[in-house]
Amino acid sequence: MKKSITICIAAVLVVISILFICLLKTKTPIKDQNISFNVGFYNKSSDIKIDDLNWYKNEDEAFSDFSAIEDALGVESINELCFEYEQYNESLIRRYYSIPKRDGEGYRLIIADVLVKEDTYSQVFRLNTDVVNLYEIDNHNVYDVADATAQSILFDYASPICFKNNSQEQVYHGYWNNKEELETMTIAGKPLSEVIELDYPDGVKYYMWISQISDVEDKILGIDGELTYRKVIEALRIEIKE
Repeated sequence: MKKSITICIAAVLVVISILFICLLKTKTPIKDQNISFNVGFYNKSSDIKIDDLNWYKNEDEAFSDFSAIEDALGVESINELCFEYEQYNESLIRRYYSIPKRDGEGYRLIIADVLVKEDTYSQVFRLNTDVVNLYEIDNHNVYDVADATAQSILFDYASPICFKNNSQEQVYHGYWNNKEELETMTIAGKPLSEVIELDYPDGVKYYMWISQISDVEDKILGIDGELTYRKVIEALRIEIKE
């Protein structure tokens, strides 16, 4: 009898332990969680003066010169960068490069900036990096496409190096793993401007979206109470057609 009781108690403890571990691993929806703007930006830029930069007549040559950057964000060789997308205005060109995934990291893009002056191009003077699957490697929260989009918009809104077009309108960007959802998504009633496929060497695909969104600041500041993903989604009218 004592042996049976001992076995039963042991079995119960095992079940409780398994349930406890499952609870620790369970992710919760992020939609109603408060949003913090304490965002760290992986930004490496040179402090040297513009006149001290190397200048080129060819854009590709300019983007091959990383010598002004002391820490190239783990880029061991220019050859491992794969061009994915380019933005430009009258004074700046920004290129997005995919880079092979490393152990312990998410899938990344390296973002390189070059200055433009009188039909010449500076060497790369600033580097940044985006983790395109940030929403997947969050060990505590579950995101849907609207949550991830709201997060990306807030990151760009708070970023000191956001990209602006020639009309000085801020251009927003973000990432997701489902192209169909992005193609059916609207922000303030408008579809995304572009959806770009990102191909990584291991065969994994993600998608980068581009959009110009009006009055983001007014809409964010107009939210009452604590800022949550749900409130941002509603304020910006981020909608997915079924």
